Amino acid sequence: PVNTESGTQTPSKQKFSYGWGVVACSFTILSAAYGIQFSFGVFMSEISAEMGWSRTDLSLSYAFYVFTYSGLGIVSGWCTDRWGPRSVILVGGLLLGSGTMLMSQVHALWQLYVFLACIAALGMSAAFVPCNSTVVRWFIERRGLALSISTSGASFGNFLVPPLVATLIAAYGWRTTYLLIGLIGMTVIVVCSLFFVRDPETA
Repeated sequence: PVNTESGTQTPSKQKFSYGWGVVACSFTILSAAYGIQFSFGVFMSEISAEMGWSRTDLSLSYAFYVFTYSGLGIVSGWCTDRWGPRSVILVGGLLLGSGTMLMSQVHALWQLYVFLACIAALGMSAAFVPCNSTVVRWFIERRGLALSISTSGASFGNFLVPPLVATLIAAYGWRTTYLLIGLIGMTVIVVCSLFFVRDPETA
């Protein structure tokens, strides 16, 4: 509803609009996070060629990464309940971006496990659960639509980022590309996290 005297939106209308802003930010965060994650396959051949590591070595480190961030989803959910989504997503963005940028400095196999399977995985664990649990809190009607838009960000990132990464690797090499996507991903996630509010009651 609109206040006919002032021509301004009522608080309930403003909160409804802000909820869709949360959905947009969630979509963007998941696009960035999962785009970085799914681009690892593009890097594998380049890393293997330069470092002489087998695809099995690289795949194993990635498997540890997936295991770590999946398991830590429980922790990120608890942290979101305790401190709110903004802080959790912001810290996660810093960790994911840092771990990704550090991948540009890999010179030993053990560093993959530290930079990718530990630091980046910690950051990745603070993406899906905080984003979507917050979207759910903002909607009663159209909750399914809002959640479907939010979660589709992961697929969109998988569609968009790996081809972009392949282009950047061809132009600048895999190390510089890791720096670039880490910095861009960190910036996008941190900026979007600032617009997250736990629910309409605290807006």
